[in-house]
Amino acid sequence: MSAPQMLALLKKIEDKGVLNTLYKIKSIANRVFTYSVALGIITTNPVRDLSSDAFKKKPNKHYETLTDPKDIGWLLRTIDGHKGSFQVRQLCLLLLMYSEAFRIN
Repeated sequence: MSAPQMLALLKKIEDKGVLNTLYKIKSIANRVFTYSVALGIITTNPVRDLSSDAFKKKPNKHYETLTDPKDIGWLLRTIDGHKGSFQVRQLCLLLLMYSEAFRIN
């Protein structure tokens, strides 16, 4: 298999709009071909030189954050009233302390 053949195959996957699948298949194929080169089955890896720039980028998913002080107060009261273990409660508080949403510059 050559690099242009691999590119054509991956472009067909891209056209279907399943970008996660495209990048997974590209990664798995790269590993298989790298292993094949190491065993001497093939001489070059056709996926190695296929730049990710040749394909559409996966859209960034931005997660919601609490911005209303009432919502933040509700979250803190909920954590404070946690009936589970001490460790889980402390972990929730630590996550809040180091969260980007609550960082003050």
